[in-house]
Amino acid sequence: MSCFHIHRLIAALLVGLGLLRSGAAEAPYLYPMDFAPHAESAEEIRAREAMFEKTWSDTFAKLDAMTKGGDRKAFDVFVKGTAGRTLLLLASDYGYVEFRQPALDKLKNDFLRNLPAAEKTLAKSGGIKDIGDVANLNIALEAAFLLKKNDAFSPGLSAMLEPLLVKYVDGKAVFWGFTRKFPYYLSGYNKESTTLNVAAYTKALYAGTGKFQNTIDSFDAVWTQMISQAYETDNSPHYDASVNLFIVFGWVVDFGLEEEL
Repeated sequence: MSCFHIHRLIAALLVGLGLLRSGAAEAPYLYPMDFAPHAESAEEIRAREAMFEKTWSDTFAKLDAMTKGGDRKAFDVFVKGTAGRTLLLLASDYGYVEFRQPALDKLKNDFLRNLPAAEKTLAKSGGIKDIGDVANLNIALEAAFLLKKNDAFSPGLSAMLEPLLVKYVDGKAVFWGFTRKFPYYLSGYNKESTTLNVAAYTKALYAGTGKFQNTIDSFDAVWTQMISQAYETDNSPHYDASVNLFIVFGWVVDFGLEEEL
C-alpha cells in the first residue's frame, strides 16, 4: 500500500474511532513559511516516524478490541463514524471480516440516498454544467463501483442508475463533453478531474457491456492525453498539486493503472 493510502487510512480510522474530528469548524491559522520544515535532523525524522508507527499500532489495537474482544458498543460507534470504503478496506486487506457486511450496507445506503439527489440537481441545472452538479452523482457512482467490486451491485441497482446516465451524461454536450464528437483535452483544473470521475466510474461499471460508450471513450481520451501529452509544472498548481493529485491517484488505485502512470 502506498504512503498516500496509508495516511488516508489512518485519518479515516481516527475519525471512526472519535480521535479526529471530521469537518469540524476550527479557526483558520496561516503558518509563516519559517514554520515549514525545510530541513529536519535525523532525530526529528525518527521521532515523527515513531509517532506515526505508534498511532498505527494503537489504532489497530483498538480495532482488535472491538472485533476479537467483543466490544459491541465500540464496534457500532466505529461503524457509524467510518466510511464504507474504509470498512471494506479493513475487511479485504487487514482481515477484519466483521466489517464487510456493514460496509456493503453503508455503500448501498449511500447509493440509494444520493442517486435521487443527483437526479434533482441535474434536472435543475439541465445537466452537468459545473462541479457542483456532480457531487451527489459521484458519491452514488463510487458506491456503485465498490459494490460491484464486491459482487453486490445488483441488476436492480443498475436499472436505477442507467436512466440517469442516458438522460444527463452519455453523449450530452455538457460543459466539457462526454462525447466522441471532438477529442477532449483536460487542462488540469480540479473541477474538470472531479467531473471526470463520472466517466471513470461509468467505465468501471459498464466497460464491455456496450453501454455508455461515449462516456467511456471520453475517460480513455483524457487518460491517454494526461499520461502521454500533458504538460506538468508549468500548469501548476493543477495535476501536480493537492486535490487533483488525489483524484488521479484514486483512478490509478481503483482501476489498476499503476503501470500506465
